[in-house]
Amino acid sequence: KSLWLLGFLASLSSGGGSGGNFNTGGGSDGGSGSNQLPSWLDASQIGRWFEQNSATVAALICVLLCVFLVIWLVTLVLGEIGQGGLIANVDGIERGGSPTFGDGWRAGVARVRTLVGMRLLLAIPGILLGAIFVAILVITTVGTAGTALSGQSGEDMFAAILGAGAIGFLCIVFPLLCIFAIYSLLVGVLETFGRRAVVLENLGAIDGLKRGWAVFRGKIGDSIVLAILMAVVSFVVGIVVAVPLVVFGVGTAIGAAAFSDSAPWALIAVGILLFIVLAVVIGSFFTAVNSAVWTLAYREFTTPPPAPPTPPAIDLLAAAPPPPA
Repeated sequence: KSLWLLGFLASLSSGGGSGGNFNTGGGSDGGSGSNQLPSWLDASQIGRWFEQNSATVAALICVLLCVFLVIWLVTLVLGEIGQGGLIANVDGIERGGSPTFGDGWRAGVARVRTLVGMRLLLAIPGILLGAIFVAILVITTVGTAGTALSGQSGEDMFAAILGAGAIGFLCIVFPLLCIFAIYSLLVGVLETFGRRAVVLENLGAIDGLKRGWAVFRGKIGDSIVLAILMAVVSFVVGIVVAVPLVVFGVGTAIGAAAFSDSAPWALIAVGILLFIVLAVVIGSFFTAVNSAVWTLAYREFTTPPPAPPTPPAIDLLAAAPPPPA
């Protein structure tokens, strides 16, 4: 049962990101020219607004970056403690013990510096790829659009930007996305086997990555089959779990629409809270199961086959026939 709590911690570092939606709204203005840009796209007004509120915008950006950085570091450390504790506890159970949550926590804390260092080492190439991706995309789009925008109308400007974006996607973005996808698969392999090498064999970050890659390369067929099997199981169970959640969400939306004048906000809030709790419990369970499966696989991959039994010793003197009389 301790694996569930450790699975919750481990799910914090299993990936994810934050995103936002940029929503704009407005009505149609009768009599506006077809070549006139909307007011929120007017570069002069945008520049004037940023100039008037530059200090506020800069301070808000710095605060948000600091908050996101602190949250990311905390979740990274707690997640790696959970990952290390899961691996250690599953190994302890296989050895006949009964490890508790405290045992897993202490094992994860003991190796958290190495595990975090390994994650950061693997993140550096991804960050560089992302920076190159963004830089090339921005330079290509802005440069192509800038050469074609001089003295053009709003519709021509939009068409030029759209064309530059399409060219940039086909020539630059798509190949970089393919490279990034391949690297993401490689990172998944190195993290899966490298963590277990660090925790179970007490290796450093670089040595753990080397050892993990060697284990994967020696058992590449079994590893791919196991990964496909786990993906299929996760997909099927995810669909089974998603059906009642979708029914619950549709029911909540219908109930809110039926009581539009006096919406039961308390009931909706309780429903959302229950949905979050259920999602956390299910995510923790599957994180624990996935970690346990790969830990057992790593133990099997690295355990040498038993030596063949030695034949019994034969006493040649006893087996020899008696001498003739």
